[in-house]
Formats: sequence, C-alpha cells, structure tokens
Amino acid sequence: MQDAAPAISKGFFVNFTDQGAEPGTQLGDPFADPARNYWRGAAVFSCEAFGVPIEPGCLLKALGRDR
Repeated sequence: MQDAAPAISKGFFVNFTDQGAEPGTQLGDPFADPARNYWRGAAVFSCEAFGVPIEPGCLLKALGRDR
C-alpha cells in the first residue's frame, strides 16, 4: 500500500497551475500581518468527483438534472 499524502501534496503544491502566493498585507483584511503570506488557489470539480464518467452532459447527470 502506498501513502496518499505525498501524491496529494504534489498535486496541490507542484502541479496546480493556478495558484499563487500573495503578501499578508491584503487590503480590507482586519487580521493583515506583513509577516504572513496567503496561498491562493482554485479548484474545479469534474464529473468524476461525483462518481460519473466525463462525457457531454455529465454534470447534469451528476446533479440529477438530466431528466
């Protein structure tokens, strides 16, 4: 059996193309701290996240709206 954590970590922090580090001095953040940085990332759920194979209309099927 293989540990999943290293592969998951690599997926999030190495192979995730739309991620970024931003300074901790975000405008409007009442807890802003210049010594801290933010990690910003985006994730998109696919049909496979719901156990449905990827194909045209699969998200409607996954959400039960293909009727």
